[in-house]
Amino acid sequence: MIRDMRLWYEAPAREWLEGLPIGTGRLAAMVLGTFRRERVALNHECLWKGVNRHRDNAVSRDALPEVRRLLLAGNYVDGTRAARDAFGGGGGGSGRPQRVDPYQPAGDLYLEFLTPGPIADYRRELDLDRARAMVSYQAGAARFTREYVAHLVEDLILVRLTCEGEPFDCVAWLDRTYDPDCELTFTTEAPAMDTWSEKAGRRAMLGHRFSSPSMTRSDRTAAGGAAGAGEADAAAARLTM
Repeated sequence: MIRDMRLWYEAPAREWLEGLPIGTGRLAAMVLGTFRRERVALNHECLWKGVNRHRDNAVSRDALPEVRRLLLAGNYVDGTRAARDAFGGGGGGSGRPQRVDPYQPAGDLYLEFLTPGPIADYRRELDLDRARAMVSYQAGAARFTREYVAHLVEDLILVRLTCEGEPFDCVAWLDRTYDPDCELTFTTEAPAMDTWSEKAGRRAMLGHRFSSPSMTRSDRTAAGGAAGAGEADAAAARLTM
């Protein structure tokens, strides 16, 4: 019996919930798979609203067996209530007991392409066996492929861009929807995006590393401070926080 563990679609995601998820358990991304401007939504397990503080609850240990018993018996209402009372803590920034602070997005990686023609033969897929998200489509004489992997050992989000038929131009940058409660700092760090062109026979190092709490941009900039790759046959980016 042949098992093909893939989810695939013939159109980009219309919203975040329709994206293709990849992650390491600590660092994650949702691949939306849009055409000329790709959005990869990033998150991190430690990004919550509020400040770092002591969250230990002294009564939690003794309550755990009863919580388990209720849940395993199928009594989800009472089990959830018992877990909330035991492990909910002081309520975080809300000040309301048994509440936690809301989870926060880390930001977005944007990839913008100068495509040479109308889009055709689009495919967006999540390969569950290989833990890889992929987007591919035809634009004029060029075949674009974008691959995304979350590397568990190195704890990285890896992106590989390729184009068959002709070289491509790409601009990449990091951003985040404005939030008055969140302060971001933009700095330049070690190079983290490689581009190469077989035609030009050159290799350029552009910087694109994301680190918490700062977002890092390229030390070689295009318009608006983004990293640019021109006349490339392939490009790769790695992101960490």
